[in-house]
Amino acid sequence: MAFHGAAHKALRETFPPRLVPDAWTATAESRDQVMDRLRDLSADSSKHTCYHRIRGAEQILRWLETFPGATWQQRWRNSTADDQLRGWIGLPRAWHADHGVGVASYLPSGALHLICGDVIRPRPDWLMHLHSTNFRSRIEATRDQDGYAELAAVAGPAWSARVGRPACHQIAVLLAAKGRRIRDITVGDCLGLRATESRVYSCGGTGRSLFYSWLKGLGHLPPDAPHTLRDVTRHSGQVSVADLVGRYHLQNTAVRDLLVDYLAERRPALDFSSLENLSRILVPALLENLEDLRPGIDSLRLSAETAAARKERVRTRPQAPAGWHLRHQPAAELPRLPDRGPCLLPRHHPVGRGRTGPPCP
Repeated sequence: MAFHGAAHKALRETFPPRLVPDAWTATAESRDQVMDRLRDLSADSSKHTCYHRIRGAEQILRWLETFPGATWQQRWRNSTADDQLRGWIGLPRAWHADHGVGVASYLPSGALHLICGDVIRPRPDWLMHLHSTNFRSRIEATRDQDGYAELAAVAGPAWSARVGRPACHQIAVLLAAKGRRIRDITVGDCLGLRATESRVYSCGGTGRSLFYSWLKGLGHLPPDAPHTLRDVTRHSGQVSVADLVGRYHLQNTAVRDLLVDYLAERRPALDFSSLENLSRILVPALLENLEDLRPGIDSLRLSAETAAARKERVRTRPQAPAGWHLRHQPAAELPRLPDRGPCLLPRHHPVGRGRTGPPCP
């Protein structure tokens, strides 16, 4: 057993993410006020593009008006669209089909325009499923111009290079989901984003910590902020002796406390790696086997019968599972399977990748 993520959990407790409120200035505006501001926001776009954005935004606002709430963000949450990572567009599309209002093809452009105007703030995982090639560029064009200029100066050549594209997309996701400025992004926001990426993306979201280095270069993060988020979701760090013993879920608390006291006494003379190895050997070998043999055992003073049974169990190798001999044969000796032709599964099919999320942008 390992403690993968223990350090990440401790950091999340020290640096909690910002909570998204139900109300702020832009989301509390009336529909007419929102539409006037969105028209100004797309004034530099072509007439065709501006029409699509404005028409789609108005259709979504009309649909959101059917849900309770004092702000557009409250109505967005009550519509359950924020929980529909892939099929959210079916909700307003069905309403428009029933009421004969507008054309549903404008809805994606309208949703992105509402996000750029800070009218709604979807969850980060929702934004990660937003299939829009213009998302990052639109956020950069409509949000915190001064903050983006500072961040580009910190990033240097990497800002416009291929290696910087994921980092730019991550900054855009944080601005769209949390609002405000780049300098308002916290360590907790970054930790939450990395945890969400590791859960959502088909690639696991690995190698995506450059954005944090850029933010740390701005100098607004606290002095005790971690130096990097590289592999932060996998590293364990040092945990307490109680956690070392507690991972085995021993039933008897008195015996568990005895083992905790013993390891705590040994800890000053051992480095953490040696202490963890000692717990791996001591706890399973000494007590897990005993609890399997004698459920409810509450003492280490073993009877002769129990001691003999434990010794016999340690000496006996468990039977190999079915098919083990085939997996451990040399490759030349394995039976050859018939050729079934090329694989027809999509690239991101869950059978082939083990994940069903979208690819990393």
